[in-house]
Order: sequence, then C-alpha cells, then structure tokens
Amino acid sequence: MDYIAGSFYDGFVLYAMALEENLAEGGAQNDGINITMRMQNRRFWGVTGLVTTDHSNARDIDINVWAMTNQETGEYG
Repeated sequence: MDYIAGSFYDGFVLYAMALEENLAEGGAQNDGINITMRMQNRRFWGVTGLVTTDHSNARDIDINVWAMTNQETGEYG
C-alpha cells in the first residue's frame, strides 16, 4: 500500500469520526472549529498503523526503518 494514500485515508477517517461525534451532539456539519477541536489528541488504528494527533492536530508517526532496508544487501533506502 502506498503510504501517502494510506495517510490520506486515515486523515479522512479521523475527520469522519470527529464529524460523527459533532452531529451526534447536535452540532452542525459546517462547524469547522468544533470538528477540528474533536480531531485533537486522538488515537486510533488506521490502515497505516496507530494514528496519534497532538493538541495542535500534528500527526505523530512511527515508521519501521527495517521496512526501508534492503534485506538482501542490508543497505538503507
């Protein structure tokens, strides 16, 4: 799977979760501030692994360096 496509998908899922919570509490679908606030400090399992966001909605990523190493030659990259 392409990591960029997977990250886009995970971001969309995060948005959908926040939107669903907002609507369930009687909020509006165009209340961007409330939806954005609901996306902060979240953790869930996405297609790219554990998705974690901080208080400023920056995503913390954890990548496996071994996956980027040629297993036959041992070269990185």
